Amino acid sequence: MLLEVKSDSFVRYLDSELFLEFAKSKKEGFFKQYYINTPRDRPIEFSPFNVTANIHDQDIINLLRMAEGNQLWDPLQRTKINAREDMYYSYISKDNTPLDGICKPSKALKLVGVLPCSAEEAFHAMWDEKYKQKWEPFMTYQKAVDTQPDGPYDMRIVYGELKLAFFLKTRYAVGVNSAMYDTARRCYISICKTTSAVDITNLKRKRNPIPTTVISITIIYKISETQCRYVIVSRADFQMQDPSDHILKFIMKKRGKTMFNNWIEIVKERNTKERPEFSIYADSLEAFMQKYLPEPTSVKTWDCK
Repeated sequence: MLLEVKSDSFVRYLDSELFLEFAKSKKEGFFKQYYINTPRDRPIEFSPFNVTANIHDQDIINLLRMAEGNQLWDPLQRTKINAREDMYYSYISKDNTPLDGICKPSKALKLVGVLPCSAEEAFHAMWDEKYKQKWEPFMTYQKAVDTQPDGPYDMRIVYGELKLAFFLKTRYAVGVNSAMYDTARRCYISICKTTSAVDITNLKRKRNPIPTTVISITIIYKISETQCRYVIVSRADFQMQDPSDHILKFIMKKRGKTMFNNWIEIVKERNTKERPEFSIYADSLEAFMQKYLPEPTSVKTWDCK
């Protein structure tokens, strides 16, 4: 029961007699370890996309609100009666989400799941340059552009091209990527936000690719040494002329399944080989943590109230 409370993405136990008995046996302080209060009616407002290549606390907080808040989500898959529950699920928002006023509001995607590995192994796999294209199923090409280690958060700027479906033109984006650790949530956080402040003339491989605006967060919560929970929320404008819900849901459902399976494969493959360099401007996870949490008692978290 405790494992399910820590790994679940939504509240499912309000009508469960088993959960009520479990809750009565614990005190309030026990549940506060896993409870995050995120206001429902707070607006989602990101910092400007097209000014400078930077990620701000405002972006992190608003993405956390989307990931941990009480927005209404439609499931893209359902478990059949008497069937075994999947270890991953995909959702699409019922309401449209704004994106800085530079493109019209549209749906957000939420992917959740439990991986059979530690949070550190999942975090390593996600940032390993060798497997980056395999981890993101729609990525067909990726090239590092620059690093910015001097800001509030170390950032890596990457140019990428995506193929969402065989009948759609290639999309491109220049993403600002950064990672951090939240001591209160006990999770690793990865942020990606596109910028137009980079000249792509010599970067693009495809002729006349279509620009894409994206902001996303990947959160990897610690559960145990052999399990972790992830939540991915992304909001993207692919410059598609009002795609039907059927096409959009098909693309996003495929992304959720493929990403889950590829993530597990990458972790297994990396565990059988000598681990390559850690790729977030540090030679190891320990060096990365030392930068953001220089002391054992250091605290770093984001208040979404």
